[in-house]
Amino acid sequence: MRALALVGLLLHLIPVLAHADVESETTRATAALTAGIRAHDTRAIAKLFGSKFTNGGVWFADAACATEFAEPSDVTGKRVRVFVRCLAKHRVQLSTRVSSRREGAVLTVEPGIEIELSFRDSQVRWIGHPLHSATGPIIPTLTAQAFEALRTRGTTNLDRALPAKALELAPGGWTSAWIKICLDERGAKAAVTYHGVSSSAVGDAFLRAIDDWTFRPFELRGTAIAACSLSHLTYPTDKAPAIETLPTTSMPGSNVQLYETDGLDTLEIYGGFGQVPPPAAPSPQSIASNKLERLRISGTRDVEPDAVTRAQMIGAGRLSVLATIKLCVSTRGRVASATVQKSSGFPAYDQKILREAGRWTYRPYVIAKKPVDVCTSVSFFVVPDPTMLNP
Repeated sequence: MRALALVGLLLHLIPVLAHADVESETTRATAALTAGIRAHDTRAIAKLFGSKFTNGGVWFADAACATEFAEPSDVTGKRVRVFVRCLAKHRVQLSTRVSSRREGAVLTVEPGIEIELSFRDSQVRWIGHPLHSATGPIIPTLTAQAFEALRTRGTTNLDRALPAKALELAPGGWTSAWIKICLDERGAKAAVTYHGVSSSAVGDAFLRAIDDWTFRPFELRGTAIAACSLSHLTYPTDKAPAIETLPTTSMPGSNVQLYETDGLDTLEIYGGFGQVPPPAAPSPQSIASNKLERLRISGTRDVEPDAVTRAQMIGAGRLSVLATIKLCVSTRGRVASATVQKSSGFPAYDQKILREAGRWTYRPYVIAKKPVDVCTSVSFFVVPDPTMLNP
């Protein structure tokens, strides 16, 4: 019996340990790449690129590099060495965000530009700006800090601008959205896209709330250029995570808002100008709660009410209390959103459930060997006073 239990435990731990090994390999490779770029050591950088990789769109200030790598493409042969030399010209800064990919990493280079990478066997297989389109001209993606420095109006605190009703939230619920804003050379908004939202109505509500945002142009060496940035907005604001995980193109929900500007024939931007928008990203897969439960790494569904709330339940004569939430989990196994579907009737208990659920972690849910975003319903059942069941 003990042997069977041990086998079961090992079967549970193997995927977790494998996941940890991948992340540690990625961490080591990222550290080596960062050190190589910081030292402008092309040999050290080249060891991490191998003979072939995909340039998903990296912007270079150097004119020759910008011309050579003007569009996203596969990079092979001698062009790998050229790309490495271009990358070595960057100056690395501290990154404040992490990638949503298991084998992903985020680099920040002067003057505040984010670059995302994906590794395989400790070598770079893809590099580009977050949420950049696979085609079209390359526009730099600014860090949140560099982008905020351009702000002339508006705020990321949207608690007053976003009514809970518009966000389809029950009392105590929370939600978030990634907003990609691209500015033209004048600092005017050329387009705004939303990502990672539970519905188009929620995305539209976020867009309306930030319509008053205005910015100065982004300048590089005294020249204003087009630039994009990603803002992670949370409602309510105090639910914002300490460390932000960048979205991927597989995140649910995508929409675009266009603005009138001069000198541009077409304005749709999904990381570039003058291109046909890509197909809408797939919605999260709806799965049974037991399927997600089998992937749990941390947290528990046994959420008990506090003493005051339990007393209120008993005082109301409730033999049992049931609450249900909608839980959405990202490809990284982190909770993307949690909202109340069926209230327990006790707001304090609903809020405690949401707080606890927001801390849960899972192994990624995989379909056809690819992690996908998923949503499910999770129910919580509590007996306030067990003695009431057996008088």
